[in-house]
Amino acid sequence: MTARPWAVYLFAMLSCAAAIPAAAQVDRASLSGTIKDSSDAVMPGVTVTLRHVATNGTTNLVSDRDGVYLAQSLLPGAYEIRVELEGFQAATQALELQVGQRARADFTMRPGALTETVVVEAVSPLVNTESPIVGKVVNQTEVAKLPLAIRNWDDLLALVPGVQGDRYTEETGSTATGRTGGVSVHGNRSLQNNFLLDGVDNNSISTNVQELSTQVSRPSIDAINEFKVVTSAFAAEYGRAPGAAISVTTKSGTNRFRGTAYDYYRDDKFDGYSFFIERARQTNPTVTKPKNDQNQFGGNLGGPMVRDRAFFFADYEGTRIKKGVTRLTRVPTLGERSGIFATAVRDPLTGQPFANNTIPANRIDPVAAAIVGLLPPPNTTGSNNYLRTPDVQDDADRYLGRVDLRLGGSDNMFARYIYSDRFRYVPGNLGGVLDGTGTSAWGRNYLKSHGFVAGYTKVFGSAIFNEARFSFSRGISDGTQDPFGESGMGQIGFRGVPDDPLFAGGIVGIDIDGYTRIGSPNFMPKFQHTDQFEFIDTVSWLRGDHQFKFGADIMAPMKNEYLDIPSTRGNLQFGGTYTGNSLADFLLGYVFDAELSNPFVVNQRRWGTSFYAQDDWTLGDALTLSLGLRYDFMTPSLEADNNQANFDPATGTLVFAKDGSIEDRALVKPDFNNWAPRVGLVYRLNESTVVRSGYGIFYNLLDRIGSEDQLALNPPGLRNVRVRASATAPVFLLRDGFPPGYNDLSNVVLGRL
Repeated sequence: MTARPWAVYLFAMLSCAAAIPAAAQVDRASLSGTIKDSSDAVMPGVTVTLRHVATNGTTNLVSDRDGVYLAQSLLPGAYEIRVELEGFQAATQALELQVGQRARADFTMRPGALTETVVVEAVSPLVNTESPIVGKVVNQTEVAKLPLAIRNWDDLLALVPGVQGDRYTEETGSTATGRTGGVSVHGNRSLQNNFLLDGVDNNSISTNVQELSTQVSRPSIDAINEFKVVTSAFAAEYGRAPGAAISVTTKSGTNRFRGTAYDYYRDDKFDGYSFFIERARQTNPTVTKPKNDQNQFGGNLGGPMVRDRAFFFADYEGTRIKKGVTRLTRVPTLGERSGIFATAVRDPLTGQPFANNTIPANRIDPVAAAIVGLLPPPNTTGSNNYLRTPDVQDDADRYLGRVDLRLGGSDNMFARYIYSDRFRYVPGNLGGVLDGTGTSAWGRNYLKSHGFVAGYTKVFGSAIFNEARFSFSRGISDGTQDPFGESGMGQIGFRGVPDDPLFAGGIVGIDIDGYTRIGSPNFMPKFQHTDQFEFIDTVSWLRGDHQFKFGADIMAPMKNEYLDIPSTRGNLQFGGTYTGNSLADFLLGYVFDAELSNPFVVNQRRWGTSFYAQDDWTLGDALTLSLGLRYDFMTPSLEADNNQANFDPATGTLVFAKDGSIEDRALVKPDFNNWAPRVGLVYRLNESTVVRSGYGIFYNLLDRIGSEDQLALNPPGLRNVRVRASATAPVFLLRDGFPPGYNDLSNVVLGRL
């Protein structure tokens, strides 16, 4: 293997970081302004002191020759700002800074003794007159007090104009069932948003968002200070995805000990009956109300370790949910199970209808008979004649710890770790070895995540600010079908599927048109094990009317070991091709469509780099022009051992990955042209009205749409063989099972890749 190119970039970035100071991140705030005297002349050399009220931490600055000051990397929260110069009255002002805010506070100083102070007791929320970006901050009051059904903070994203969210549900069968944080912003896909947690990348890098969230780590609602949703990111510091940038900051400790303890409990005593349950009770009074027990409990504590210098914050939340869900589907009637039908059924051997619309008992396939014998009987009326109300189980534990240190002057550092452990079980239509599940979002999911970040901020004088961050995130997601480890192949007598402990459990998947699915999801079991390292360094520099900002973001290495393939236990379809009735085809064992795959684990690798430069140019008191250029690059999918292939249509052959360039390993041409110019304009009409406009080019660096675009899931590694029969002869008979060598490489048709 050749040396990894990202190592060269990392070395270059760290070299730059050693020589160049860096700037605040999008999870912090900045404050700037101009100081003038009563004659409207600018005042250089004014001492500006910002004090963070909660921690008593101070930032000391001096206005430049143009009377301008700039404070970067400020924690969100309440501040007191004081300006003073010998021969003038000191002035103080209280203000509240929010996450990602670029606020402005101008001062007019009047002659007088320094001991005299002009105080502004209270101010309205500052209007952002410095940045072209458009967004909304959901502050701590909203985060803490707005009611949430199951305390998912990302449900609050729906408060932001232009955001459309997905509701949490266990009733439907879509892939997104139970997924949280999936929001569409201004029409962009929900997977095209960029989530940031404490200023670092918090996006899942799995192929299919198996973690049921686009985020790696999701803190408790009580551990969040506030968050900002940037819906129009016309500043060069925002990238990675064309959708919204959603920046979340966790709470820090303060000089006061503060904590919370809680327990929220809900049960089904005050729940009504759903439409389907009420209808079923009319014919079957034994149908009961589904269970609904939800218990969420936890607490947090924050405070000083050393007053004014060191602070801690710790949080825990536990969730225990058992909730009944309605499974209403169709199973064969007792007569149909015996081969008795209400309409004519054609005998595929003679082409004539069976006598009395009945399949002779000796013609019913023994495997089909065994499966039918395991099916539950109908228990309600209507075309959907089987009702089941099993319990969903969703148990989770989340832990978070954070430490903030002031190192002297305006220098500070912090570290935060978050861990979550979640088990989620969503039962199918049938349960047991038959399962009856068609979506891989159901079944048993074991989800764990780790997230660590450390940051260091260094202030050089009044004009240059340095911040560097390192983060590591790990996502461990394992999904198994409900009957995993409990093989039903022997119970039904089906042959041709290897008894491999990696995927064994339940029976072969069976789809009978018009009836419930029998068997487990095709894409179960599955797993995604991801690791991602990130190194960030940025620089901010105030010079006259210009605020320059430069940044570098290296994401390397990015690893994902995954199993995400269909039909390792096989999948069969019956559609009425031979008898005119899909269930009759099944009872005779006439397979119309058959699919089988070998298990194949992919060891995916990527790395990515981003660089940007930005200049916010103040043209007078009313106009600010933002000019920026960003470059984003992420490699296509690589495989650690080069186990991937692509199809060459010119030759009709496979091309295999090999050591060498990115193209040699990825088998696609990498896109090195991701230059993203940004232009923004902010014009202040008056103190309460601001006009913004902007232009930008954005790139989506990572698609998470499933396994369909993964070149590692091509032959010869993966052999997914699917055969559809002709109208006259089945692929095989159910009693015979898959023939030997069914998914051998010789059966793969390259032209269908």
